[in-house]
Amino acid sequence: MVYPKLAIWLGVLVFLMGWSSHGIMGQQAEASTTGVARRCQRVCRRIQHKHLIRRCKRRWNCGPQYECRWIRYSHLDSDGNRRSYQKRQCAYVRRCSNVQVCRYLKWTLQCRNICTNSPEQPLAHLSEEQRHKLVNLKTCGLRGEELLLFQQVNLARLRHKRHPLRCLTKLINAARQWSQVQCFRGQLSHSRLRERLQKAGFHCKQYAENVAAGRNTAVQVFHRWMRSPHHRRHILHPKFTHFGGGLYLCSSSKYTHFWTQLFVKK
Repeated sequence: MVYPKLAIWLGVLVFLMGWSSHGIMGQQAEASTTGVARRCQRVCRRIQHKHLIRRCKRRWNCGPQYECRWIRYSHLDSDGNRRSYQKRQCAYVRRCSNVQVCRYLKWTLQCRNICTNSPEQPLAHLSEEQRHKLVNLKTCGLRGEELLLFQQVNLARLRHKRHPLRCLTKLINAARQWSQVQCFRGQLSHSRLRERLQKAGFHCKQYAENVAAGRNTAVQVFHRWMRSPHHRRHILHPKFTHFGGGLYLCSSSKYTHFWTQLFVKK
């Protein structure tokens, strides 16, 4: 009678283990669908100093050292008197010491990790009609956060009953170049916007530009623009037809991300 009871208890234990493992797997799947993908890029630059920079660090220096010591011996002579004498013994002994090593540098290398968070499924919460409109749009070589910013702009326009914008490669390259120029200057600017558009091949009368710096993700910079009435007007303008967005990762400024949006009516 012992064996049937043991089989019943083993069956119950196996059932409980399967139910608990199913629950754990379900939690992991839910976390993966709602998780955030984090991408990091290491950016380094060489800095030339006006004066020599002293850099010191401590390290262990180990090696053989020749050491000597005196050893005292004593013995009894033939008369019963105790006599003592000293003898010097030398040998190589391994010793370690913590020493400070310094050097003077003219150039130093400064590196930082620039990380961005982007949702794994940016179109997960859209309706079928909105998803169909956004998916069928061409990306024109947009990558990563730039593509996510383009999707955020068109999503906001669809919510406010505006037609989605189309991207242009020339406009995207112009936005990327201006983001790089702002990084080198270390400040935001809208200078010579019409000349820059004409140089890129756009001779249009209606155009606009949004710039930002310091926001690490496309979602953050887009929400910041939408809270500004001036930038919000550019994003939701009903007459604009084409869009160009550019991101530049800057290591020479405390604002590591420089963003540029260009809107034109073609």
